[in-house]
Amino acid sequence: ELTKASFWDECRAFRVLPKFVIQLGINGDPDVQKKWRGNAIKDDPVVHSNERGTVSFATSGSNTRTTQIFINV
Repeated sequence: ELTKASFWDECRAFRVLPKFVIQLGINGDPDVQKKWRGNAIKDDPVVHSNERGTVSFATSGSNTRTTQIFINV
């Protein structure tokens, strides 16, 4: 749903930890971000660890994913 809504189009990396992760997922348009704030995304089954080149959602526990994602570098 986030992709269909072009949510990622206005996102910028806001945290870069060399040789670890790049974090993004806060939309530059406050109205767009507001729509998604507080909407937890249910977990998908884990099929890979956070290996280099994978993308994963940031969480604070089970079924707490938000729009923020990490690119594992």
